[in-house]
Amino acid sequence: MLPNPERWRDLRPGVRVVIWLGTLCALAALWAGGFLLGPYQAHRSADAELQGQQAALRAQRRQLREQEQALARDSAEQTVRLVPFSALNFQSAEAQLVSWKPDEKGGELVLETSWSPLPAMFQHLAEQDMTPASFAIEPEGRLLHFTLHLESFRER
Repeated sequence: MLPNPERWRDLRPGVRVVIWLGTLCALAALWAGGFLLGPYQAHRSADAELQGQQAALRAQRRQLREQEQALARDSAEQTVRLVPFSALNFQSAEAQLVSWKPDEKGGELVLETSWSPLPAMFQHLAEQDMTPASFAIEPEGRLLHFTLHLESFRER
């Protein structure tokens, strides 16, 4: 509006209507702009949050890939070390194979041995992908009667 009220009154009514309409349109545009900028700013913050989540997911995927590759290397090394099971592998100067009774899960291995090779036999079984389900040690003179009930790791 004009600073002098008499000048405002002296304007033609059409000009006053145009000035009022222009002022109202400018106020409506500012008001609508506030409503339009609010969702835009919310969209920008949601987009920034989404980008942060995507970066975290990429880092997780990279870490999982590295772990998967490490597991693949470990399993490849382990499969290379596995030896097919044979009861004859337990025959040595310190241990004599008495009997081997295979069954669908593994079998029963009976040996006559001294104390010293017993711990190494369990390691040897693990290398051959076998695990003892149970075992019994009975003294028989100077030697031990060692009975193993074996199962394959893969059968479990």
